[in-house]
Amino acid sequence: MRVLLTILGTLFLPACSQSDTEAVSSALAFDGQCTWYSDEDGDGFGNPDSPTELDCLYTDGGYVLNDDDCDDSDRQIFPGADEICNSLDDNCNGDTDENPTDGSTFYEDKDGDGYGNADSATITCSQPSGFVTVAGDCDDLNNMVRPDAYEYCNELDDDCDGLVDEDVMLTWYLDQDGDGWGIETDTTEACLQPSGYAFLAGDCDDEDPAYNPTADESDCSDPNDYNCDGSVGWEDADADGYPACEDCNDNNDLIFPGASEFCNLSDDDCDGVVDEADADDAATWFMDADGDGHGDETLEQISCYQPDGYVSDASDCNDADASIYPGAPEYCDNIYNDCDAELDEGALDADTWYNDFDGDGYGDAGVATAACDTPVGYVSDASDCDDTDETVHPGSDDYCNGVDDDCDGAVDEDSTGGMFMLTVDTVDMLTYQVDPDNGAITELAEISGSFGINSVAVNDEGLAVGNDYLAKQLVNIDPCTGEVSAIGATGVGNTCGISWGPDGRLYGLDQENDQLVLLDESTGAATVVGSLGIDLTSCGMAYDCANDVLFGADQQSDSIFKIDPVSGEAYDIVETTVPFGAVGLEFDPATGLLYAATGVSLYTVDPTTGATSLVGDIEASNVDDLVYYPECL
Repeated sequence: MRVLLTILGTLFLPACSQSDTEAVSSALAFDGQCTWYSDEDGDGFGNPDSPTELDCLYTDGGYVLNDDDCDDSDRQIFPGADEICNSLDDNCNGDTDENPTDGSTFYEDKDGDGYGNADSATITCSQPSGFVTVAGDCDDLNNMVRPDAYEYCNELDDDCDGLVDEDVMLTWYLDQDGDGWGIETDTTEACLQPSGYAFLAGDCDDEDPAYNPTADESDCSDPNDYNCDGSVGWEDADADGYPACEDCNDNNDLIFPGASEFCNLSDDDCDGVVDEADADDAATWFMDADGDGHGDETLEQISCYQPDGYVSDASDCNDADASIYPGAPEYCDNIYNDCDAELDEGALDADTWYNDFDGDGYGDAGVATAACDTPVGYVSDASDCDDTDETVHPGSDDYCNGVDDDCDGAVDEDSTGGMFMLTVDTVDMLTYQVDPDNGAITELAEISGSFGINSVAVNDEGLAVGNDYLAKQLVNIDPCTGEVSAIGATGVGNTCGISWGPDGRLYGLDQENDQLVLLDESTGAATVVGSLGIDLTSCGMAYDCANDVLFGADQQSDSIFKIDPVSGEAYDIVETTVPFGAVGLEFDPATGLLYAATGVSLYTVDPTTGATSLVGDIEASNVDDLVYYPECL
């Protein structure tokens, strides 16, 4: 029976390792309980920390009879597994990442030249100290020997190509007579001079040291060619009139004692000196002490070749300063930087100046010049927009004249700049300054005499003219003092509003005849322009000089309108919500709105839409008309 159980147990056991098989065989011999170990990752190796007692014939899986696994949660870790670079002990031998299958090969580099010894290789996950990734060093104790080194004539394989001193050895010539000259037909290659060899060839008798290319051949009677030049001392091979014993080169008829010396690397005159300073074509050189490429004409040297510190140019005017030479950049420093006769002309750091033809302190950007100092008639500011008119420049007062007086790109946009708003109280006969922000008033003066001032107009020069409705005349008025003087009768009906308008002419609205008139400010006389085409009651006038538009206001209809200065016709009539009593009107060029006074209140009106806004109450009895006027001093 035991034999049968043993056979059946063996047949039905799961696949086991050799250790499992041995354990099973031993366990079966006892036919009882065995110690099994959990194999959770199914790699065939059990967890030593999870033993359990089971029947020795246990076949349900999940357990093995060995406890060799060092990580039973990872199927890739077990005894005999491949080690890889993962900081784990994959093969359960107690070491981490040793000889990894995915590691890199590094080579020991003892001499630190960047190339390692192929025989000292190691496979690791990271580069060890003293190891490199490139092999090929053939002498790892000499950092001058490596694959990228130059080959030197030193009996070493410097570049590790397997060859020694290739392509660098010198050619030596057999020198049997020891005179330092060898024969060209017998040579050897070596780094160092071999015994019995010379570096120079050209010996014509290598058994007699008296014969060589440098031997003396001054005895004109000796028939031997000691200097190996193909001729003997008494011959004149080049037919220059000098035998070889006197000629220093008997193969060139231009070289002989007393010949002209030229700069050609030859001793043309056989004086033992090559290319001396008296050569016919020797050049003159000039000292360049400051190294700017231009020399001092007073310090010269004649030579075939350029001496150190000398140049061929002699045009420097200051050889102690490298920034001074012909063609140098000129600067505003009172120095002739470019060595010409002009001082600081075209200086790189020169300022730009602009012609100020009208002398207003502002220049014309289109007429500019560069100079170190201010030229006469020039300024540094280039913002003048009309350099023919001294009254036109940035910061100038803007007048109602169709001119951009302040050069801001806009015309007549600020013609009321520096002025205050003036009004006249027709009941109390007082002049007031009006605050256009809230309607508050400040008393200026009491009007002198018995005048009924219902309208005032002021021109660009500050001339104030008023209309006296009682006498139907024009008057001069000083709002700051209240002084009034008659000019003359208008000769028309009651003029309820006056204003300066196009072309600097004075206009008025004749209430009784519903017409536009021109007024002569010197006589007061009125000239009819034409009918308004509307029925006027009390009225006011204003002028938008920027757009050259005359405005009128009518009490009865609470409307504003534009007036054609040629025909007198009213047009673009717009109703407002201003409750006119007395009528005051003035145009604000800064906002494009009209100011309207009702006698006791101040409003703004949009001249296009008639939209009305209350500014504030005017604490007076009955103000009539509004006008900008220069501030009282």
